[in-house]
Amino acid sequence: FDTGFGDDDRVVDLGSGKRGGHGNVGANAIHGATLVAEVVGALTRRGKMPTMWRGYAYADGRAWGEKYFGKTQFHDDFHVTALAAGELGRRFLTQIRYPIRRIRAQSEQLRRAASLMSDEIAAGRKIFVAWQGHMPPMYIAKHHDDQWATAVELHPFLPQQVDLYRQTVPDGAFVLNLGYHGLDPI
Repeated sequence: FDTGFGDDDRVVDLGSGKRGGHGNVGANAIHGATLVAEVVGALTRRGKMPTMWRGYAYADGRAWGEKYFGKTQFHDDFHVTALAAGELGRRFLTQIRYPIRRIRAQSEQLRRAASLMSDEIAAGRKIFVAWQGHMPPMYIAKHHDDQWATAVELHPFLPQQVDLYRQTVPDGAFVLNLGYHGLDPI
């Protein structure tokens, strides 16, 4: 997919001729999730519903994973009504407007955070990025970004990750927490 960023997708000026941050990550996440939606839609039109991951942010997320993860390719315990081609992808793109609006509403706080991070980097210190979810290990502190960031996986419900975080991140370090921001209230 053409993300529009080209071969050098570094979108953040780190000063002194250095750049970081990869625009392709965000664009590819949207492309990939839309493609997955359309694959699921195509399978449901053939009478199959693949098992999907349910986030642990949901009360039953862990039980869902224990029931389905790695155990079966398709659900045999419930049927999903097939949707027309393009419909599931359209619904996904409509739904992601909520977190995008939320980011836009927080633009002043994001600029302030970016300024604080810039000060840390200019002082020669790395930013520790405490992350949650399944995508961050693919992009946080990778490629050129390892010059300014150190990734630390931190799911608060996993004691071993909390312990590793405490061992890895020094007192007083700047920590950017990339965690869940809640579910769409609609």
